[in-house]
Amino acid sequence: MAINSQKGHLYVGTAMEVQRLPLADCSRYGNTCRECILSRDPYCGWDKARRRCIAIPPGYNVTSGTLIQNLDSSNSSVCEEAAGEPLSTLSHSLSLSVLIKPKW
Repeated sequence: MAINSQKGHLYVGTAMEVQRLPLADCSRYGNTCRECILSRDPYCGWDKARRRCIAIPPGYNVTSGTLIQNLDSSNSSVCEEAAGEPLSTLSHSLSLSVLIKPKW
């Protein structure tokens, strides 16, 4: 097994084959800042302009860049700051109507 962080790939080999896997698969974290931040994936960050979790480009400067990431404490409150509105307004609500029929 070998990592090429410059190209963003993990190479895994057996006696019969070698597989190249991407280090970043950010699309699996959904399409919310909260899911992206809570994934704690070091290869992904939240792009507030595009409103999606994207792979951090090679050579990206995390301290001066605009992508949001919080690996140390999984603090999703950074999403609130990025959106400029409380998290409660970003969440979705679901209401269900249930009809119960007696078996008479």
